[in-house]
Amino acid sequence: MTISHLAVAIPVFNEADVLPETLDELIRVLVANSAVHTVDLVLVDDGSTDASMAKAEQLWARLQPTPKPMSLHLLRLARNQGHQRAILAGLRYLNDLVWDSCLILDADGQDDPTATGAMIEALAEGQDAVFARRTKRGESWSWRLAYRLYQMTFRLLLGQTLPLGNFCLLRPDVVRRLCQEGDLTHLAATISTYALRCADVPVARRSRSAGTSKMNPWHLVDYGVAAMTASVQAWTRLFTRLAFFTAALSLLGLVAVLIIRLTTSLAITGWASTICLLTLSVSLQATGFMVMTAFLRRILSRMDPVQVSMHVQVLRTMEADQLRQEAS
Repeated sequence: MTISHLAVAIPVFNEADVLPETLDELIRVLVANSAVHTVDLVLVDDGSTDASMAKAEQLWARLQPTPKPMSLHLLRLARNQGHQRAILAGLRYLNDLVWDSCLILDADGQDDPTATGAMIEALAEGQDAVFARRTKRGESWSWRLAYRLYQMTFRLLLGQTLPLGNFCLLRPDVVRRLCQEGDLTHLAATISTYALRCADVPVARRSRSAGTSKMNPWHLVDYGVAAMTASVQAWTRLFTRLAFFTAALSLLGLVAVLIIRLTTSLAITGWASTICLLTLSVSLQATGFMVMTAFLRRILSRMDPVQVSMHVQVLRTMEADQLRQEAS
């Protein structure tokens, strides 16, 4: 697979202090990458109340003309939708353009743009998606501990290991599939539900050079819940197994009670009947739950994704030729 036309989607929310630095580094890395010939860069303003877009536009004007054809697209959501929905808005906008691969990264400068070279090489080798695997994190020890516990819980319940970050490179067909989702609450978890060829590139997570983090404990909890609920099929499999074992144990308990009742003198009046009724009731409920989850899985597998409008306003699309004309 040849990659020459790169699309980049960056969600932005009140990052005026660090966004120019992030864009400057990213653009210089892409200019230096010989595999990339053309770039469409999309910034999605997720209801910012600062001068993030204005500063991005000023930086872009200073960097022109660029050695390679590059376009900057500025989008604004009608109101703050959240980080993941801002990504989805950017992907839906890019879905109408033509490009070879799509890079997604955050605006806060913690995603190292120099990793894009290795990510592009991995995608060119035939992968559908390439994620940045964080080898080192810049957050506090409490955040890192919560992340470890989250990963352990996810692996214990669903039997999967999930890349938490959004720093990734995707093929166009993966982006088209994401655009068909009714909503997006966790990019990596959603992609993990697809049958794709995925690879990862080790990348150290950097600390912020400026600005403040938008992630608080409640956001982290919401993000973790979103990841764990993205895979509906995995949860139905889990509950089906639990229901099966519950039904099996209940039936074994029923057999044990009958054996004790019929072969020993340990019975107290009424105890065997009560336990038999309880175990039979639990067994029937567990069996019913298995049937319900089977029907749920069948319904979900046949459902068509529902499109949700997101009220995106295109602020401006700027290219090198346009900027030169305005300057003259």
